[in-house]
Amino acid sequence: PREQGIVYFERAICVVAHIWGEAWRGRQIDASAMAQQVFGLLRFFNRHQHDTKDWTAWHRVLSARGEFYDLLVSAVERHGPEAIEALREAFEQQWDGVGTGIYWPSHVRRKTILALWRVGVSREWAVQRLLALEERMLDSLDVRGRTEECHAQAEAWIALGERESLRRLLKQIL
Repeated sequence: PREQGIVYFERAICVVAHIWGEAWRGRQIDASAMAQQVFGLLRFFNRHQHDTKDWTAWHRVLSARGEFYDLLVSAVERHGPEAIEALREAFEQQWDGVGTGIYWPSHVRRKTILALWRVGVSREWAVQRLLALEERMLDSLDVRGRTEECHAQAEAWIALGERESLRRLLKQIL
């Protein structure tokens, strides 16, 4: 069915709303249960093109990945630091996984790294993750794509107050 991608996305949004709603009702989800609840959400976009080629609006859904995971981080934050730590670890498993890392473009990772930092994940972790991201973020990109990635990375360094990393990136660009 052509609308299948939108239906799946709506279901995923409902899971995020459920996580948010549980916190609103005062029902804290512990770290292990949170890891189980978010597992499917973190793999939601891991689909081959041949599976989605007939889905309408799937490219629009893909373009919302960063905002989707930003909302997920906000929802999980309401369940406390242990839940955020479980979410951070779950993201890392997806990013570093042999079969899953390919589904995580640098702009989505960057947005998620900053979202996690804003809710209390250590600055050191965010810096390390951004440095690792920087090593591969320009692979297979044209000039425009490289420019956009460098701009977004520079903004991330500014957000973290990482002047030295920003200087190094700017020197690399020039």
